[in-house]
Amino acid sequence: MAIIEQLEMRVRVAKTPLPEYDLPDEPSENVELQSDTTSVIQKCIESQPDQNFDVEMRLHPGFSFPGEFDVLACTIYIDGVHTIIPLLMQQKYQPGRKALVEIQRGVEVRENGNAKLRKFRFANLQLSSIKICVFREKIKRKSSNTDTDGGKFTAPASSEKNMKGRATDSFTTLDEPEECRPHSVWHTVRIGSQPLAEFIFFYYTRVTLQKIDVIPQSPSPIPLEDRPRESLSREELLQLIERQQTVIEAGKKATKKEQLDSDMEQLERVKRSQSDEEEELEILPQKRARKNAKIQVIDILDD
Repeated sequence: MAIIEQLEMRVRVAKTPLPEYDLPDEPSENVELQSDTTSVIQKCIESQPDQNFDVEMRLHPGFSFPGEFDVLACTIYIDGVHTIIPLLMQQKYQPGRKALVEIQRGVEVRENGNAKLRKFRFANLQLSSIKICVFREKIKRKSSNTDTDGGKFTAPASSEKNMKGRATDSFTTLDEPEECRPHSVWHTVRIGSQPLAEFIFFYYTRVTLQKIDVIPQSPSPIPLEDRPRESLSREELLQLIERQQTVIEAGKKATKKEQLDSDMEQLERVKRSQSDEEEELEILPQKRARKNAKIQVIDILDD
């Protein structure tokens, strides 16, 4: 898990956190870090092509807000581009009871005075990373204005500087704007120049994660027919039964076809036999009628 002290960051798809993996090599050589004194954690995650995702920020019980700051500003960079700064605020935090959770689903913009949300979405074929820099800040005042430059977000080639030496195949885009509840904007002052923590997620497709040995290659699955019946789940048993029924039905059809073919062949033989007999009858020579022999009458009576 990506946790630094009581701070935890997760990338989710359909409200489910994506699995996190350790990087295959030394990450600090490939990532531009804010400071040597900043706590940094880096993970690989599996992107889900063409799926929306969000960033979940958790502040677990036990964190202490000193007097000089009362908010943790979580600046989110997508593919090296600044997007939005959600806040973990002391006034919402109950340190002895439960975690404070904030979820950022995309970039909030204004269109014709209406609040709109452009959701984060995984795309393909580009350099990619999600970085959350957590700064200590002090709230100065509140505003109802939600204007932001998030609508200009793109995935530029300049993001290569944050992914130097890493081959990848995904990037993030934004959905078309959709209506959302307007949020207030808090104006803050940063305390100190260095972030408290950095969370960096490099995201790749599953195929790429296997190629760079982050996760093992998928073994060839054992056919259900070759596995012990007691090891099969209910769904697998149903699938196996369906397969067997399909084979049986196919066998029945094949048997019926063979029988039909045999019957047709036999019928053809009978027809040919009858035809041959008729031909023999037609060419058989007719017997000549015997001529009546001349009858000689011998008179055996004497006069």
